[in-house]
Amino acid sequence: MACALFDSGATRSFVSAMFARTCNLLTQTFAQTIVVSIPDGSTITSTHILKNCPLTPKERLMEVDLIVFDQLEFDVILGMDWLSKLCVRIDCRSKEIIFDSPARKCIVNDATAYLAFIVENYGGNKENQRIPIVEEYPEVFTDDLSGLPPDRET
Repeated sequence: MACALFDSGATRSFVSAMFARTCNLLTQTFAQTIVVSIPDGSTITSTHILKNCPLTPKERLMEVDLIVFDQLEFDVILGMDWLSKLCVRIDCRSKEIIFDSPARKCIVNDATAYLAFIVENYGGNKENQRIPIVEEYPEVFTDDLSGLPPDRET
């Protein structure tokens, strides 16, 4: 079991080198050194990655690529690459992570899934559609509006 941090401020996901060694996880070498800025303003480097590492939060098997770093306070830091890919929402009040996508649950269970959306087509004059109030009453404003009405006595 790993001590993980779900970090919406991290662009990528990371694993501590010590945790990777302890778990006998096989890492691969990058073609070039990766430099990462950390919150205190300094940078750290890595030359290794753990590809397709299996994770099982909430009893669901998922994979993540983890950049290996020597000094991390956590075993694993899951960043936005993993959080956004799996539609994860962090609920700070209840201190839990939520997998938001019901469609993804269907797909994981080998069900057929369809993505559909409806676009309402407003007919009428396209010039008038750019004016918010005019958009609501296209039958009243059928001609192009030239500007404000002339001044008149009250």
